[in-house]
Amino acid sequence: MTLSFVEGGTAITVDADRRVLPNTTVAIRNGTIVGIGDGDAMRREHGEPDDLIDAAGAAVLPGFVNGHTHGCMLYGRTLGADREFTDWFARTQLPIMSAMEREDFFLAELLTMVENLLEGNTTVLENSFFPRDVRRSGTSIVVDAARASGIRAVIADAYLTSNSAANFLETPDEVIDRHTDLINNHHRSGLLSVALSPLLPWATTPADLQNSMRLCRDSGVMLHAHCAETPHYNERSVAVHGARSNVDFLLSSGALGPNVQLVGCSEADAEDLIVIAQTGTRVISVPTSDLYQSHRLTSLADLRSRGIPISVASNGCAGNGGQSMFDAMRDGVGIAKALAVEPVMGVNDALELATIDAARNLGIDDLVGSLEIGKRGDVIVIDLHRPHVAPALNVPAAVAYSCRGSDVRHVLVDGNVVVRGGQCMTVDVPALVGEVLRRASGIAASEPDIGALACGLS
Repeated sequence: MTLSFVEGGTAITVDADRRVLPNTTVAIRNGTIVGIGDGDAMRREHGEPDDLIDAAGAAVLPGFVNGHTHGCMLYGRTLGADREFTDWFARTQLPIMSAMEREDFFLAELLTMVENLLEGNTTVLENSFFPRDVRRSGTSIVVDAARASGIRAVIADAYLTSNSAANFLETPDEVIDRHTDLINNHHRSGLLSVALSPLLPWATTPADLQNSMRLCRDSGVMLHAHCAETPHYNERSVAVHGARSNVDFLLSSGALGPNVQLVGCSEADAEDLIVIAQTGTRVISVPTSDLYQSHRLTSLADLRSRGIPISVASNGCAGNGGQSMFDAMRDGVGIAKALAVEPVMGVNDALELATIDAARNLGIDDLVGSLEIGKRGDVIVIDLHRPHVAPALNVPAAVAYSCRGSDVRHVLVDGNVVVRGGQCMTVDVPALVGEVLRRASGIAASEPDIGALACGLS
């Protein structure tokens, strides 16, 4: 039986009482939080720890929950800057992925998960999709990468059945078979959970959505879908489905409700938002990515005022540049305040959007999202003694508005230390980065259209 103490930091619990506890010890036994309080009291109750993790001069929080990314798209990280979404996706991102082999995808997934851990993201939802020639082993790529990194992962396995690049399409029966196997083998298995994902609203059919929703209801998993991210999304819904909007198409297909997560919604209009609220559908906003990709800005304060469950996520690094939940929560709250020209959201909102709200939107708030006895030991330690943070007289404000991913000192997932002293303990990061750069450079050199976008590559 392993006992760990995260000792001496200021615990921001993000519990229902929003407790902030200076000089506190979080005790974790066999992956479960068993105590939060004075260090001496923890020793009297639980004994001496096997591992003492120093959190002096630091904030201690539940790990961030990154509710949407695309590790499979990592090789395109720097090639989407200043590009319109549909042009970039069709003419750059899909060709890069078409040139990738299975090992490329594994490395891309692994590096994405390592980056998330180093940013303090202990849970990530990976919205993965693959070309047909690697798809049959695609799910195992994500599973293997998650296990190698030690992260908690929700595998939102995506599909395209129509109106997309031919080498990415599959049949409805193939989708059902793969998703059934994925649920049976990996949902709520160790650190893994499962969601089902129609990747793009114009690249699926009502029958596909109904099949997915049936599987979701029968197995207790959630549906994860991009929605109204750009004007093109709604335009394609009109052209392909005859629907007024993405939301209208999902509603008519029976694919809205409390077990559905919509990613984006920048172009959801007032009528759409009424439907989202009435159906209890969840929204995962990607504010940093919206800024990066010139999307319409979303007021999270407005969505919340309508009763819509909201959270933030990073989006994939190809559509963002990074995996920072510090940026996502800061941008989400900042955009809401700027649009309202008043402080309609604040520090606690920012922290909750990245922790308990995100966990709730993924359906895993029984496990993670707050520091509470009985929850899993997903804990991060953030250094407050940095020039850009000090003096941290208000610790929650320092974390929400001043800290960066480079300030993350220690990361525990399920009680296991996966980052110690800012160093990943599960993966040889320099070797991984070197191999990713070597293989991605090779693709750029062999694919003229991709190579033409490279700049400064030696």
